Amino acid sequence: MPHPVARVAGPSAGRATIACCRGLSHWYDASLRGVHWSNQVLPTVSLMLGAASFEAVIGEGAGPVTLLHCIAGLVVPREGRIEWRDSAGRCAARPRIAFIPANWRPYRCLTVRDVLEQAVPPGTDQGAADSMVSGALERCELSDHAWHRARGLTRPLRPILATAAAVVSGAEWVLLEMGGGRGSVQAPDDIAAYRKGASAIRRLARAGVVVLVAGPPGCYAPWVPRRVHPLPPGGLRERVEVAPPARVAEGSPVATVSAPT
Repeated sequence: MPHPVARVAGPSAGRATIACCRGLSHWYDASLRGVHWSNQVLPTVSLMLGAASFEAVIGEGAGPVTLLHCIAGLVVPREGRIEWRDSAGRCAARPRIAFIPANWRPYRCLTVRDVLEQAVPPGTDQGAADSMVSGALERCELSDHAWHRARGLTRPLRPILATAAAVVSGAEWVLLEMGGGRGSVQAPDDIAAYRKGASAIRRLARAGVVVLVAGPPGCYAPWVPRRVHPLPPGGLRERVEVAPPARVAEGSPVATVSAPT
């Protein structure tokens, strides 16, 4: 089964929309055997995202992808807010956003072109649909793979295909959760595919699409984003320790009453 792109619809906001993340923080409450704690997956961060068109948010743990979830509207942060602004600092409408998880996979039977055709918004004229798909194939340098099985793409090209599908669907911001890290690029085919992906992302950026990737350090190599934002590590926000029960010998002295002799 494929993992669909999570697309969050919103009004068009143009190419200069900036996400102003102010004091964002998120944690999950948990409890086990009477011990309660809050796992702070996203430490408090304040960032300006979107101005550089292609940016990366990196860090250990779930902080980077949680930040993407907040921007996409899939998670409501416990603290802080996101304000959408234009390049002049004025309030702007929220752009159309697509979130792509790291485990995204197309159906086995679909070709690369099939994946893009399925992303075309319903009701689109056939001529316009063909133009959208052909344009995405060209911009994302997937034309040579158009009739190949999508599952057969080398691993670095899969997020590029997902990004192309998101753009065809009308997304103005594409949020990519990336797996791996330093040392994940090994095979020569992977290196060539990453270079092709970097070229595709630069083309999308010139066309006004904002691409934001998130994951562990080095997850974006060698795409070379224009700006990288390291996040502080997450951790336990607060933990309530429960005192262990005292053994009999550690208990309070027991009052004894001697029986009359």
